[in-house]
Amino acid sequence: MTQVPARCPQCDATMGLFSTVRHSRCSFCGCRFVVDWSDPATPRLTGFEDIIKSSPGVAPQIAAAHVRDLESAATSADAQIEASREQAKTAAEAHERKVRSAQRAIAAPQSRTLAAGMAAALVVFLVAFVLEDALWYVGLVLAALLVLLTRMAYRRWQGTESQALAGLEESRQVVQQAQNSLEESLAIQDDRRLEQELWQARAAAGSSGGASGT
Repeated sequence: MTQVPARCPQCDATMGLFSTVRHSRCSFCGCRFVVDWSDPATPRLTGFEDIIKSSPGVAPQIAAAHVRDLESAATSADAQIEASREQAKTAAEAHERKVRSAQRAIAAPQSRTLAAGMAAALVVFLVAFVLEDALWYVGLVLAALLVLLTRMAYRRWQGTESQALAGLEESRQVVQQAQNSLEESLAIQDDRRLEQELWQARAAAGSSGGASGT
């Protein structure tokens, strides 16, 4: 899943947010905030401090129940992270194998092209400066054949390289998707942890408010 750009409500830094998270933090200043996805294109971010100040506190018992539920959700997120990390590792290893395979596939026609080209250049030199009479005609025919062979080898080299690069691009996209999935899993885990922190902070605010009111 792609990330939606947003700006930190505290330092105004640009960041990317997954639409699956409702709580996140700025990687630049550490600000924690709640994400409002009413408009999916332009999410609205509100800092924890602003929420705690503007909303009434909650009873510790209610907050504790929510925190327990979130701890279970965080445990599930941990399992998803391990699965995503394994998928990313597998995709990266498969991509490395394809890179090595592509290098071997390209090397063979590349070597043949270079060898044929060098041979053609040598024969052309002999025809131009060394051979005479009948040998000159033989050399001319041989040079033409070697040039043709070089062009055929070059086309095969380019075709093999084009196919290999197309396969590598597909593999690279698989790696990128796996990496994005891992990043999203990490963001979801952080979402659960931050929501726990928010509930605990609201419970603390409710307790202090109740204490001051007595």
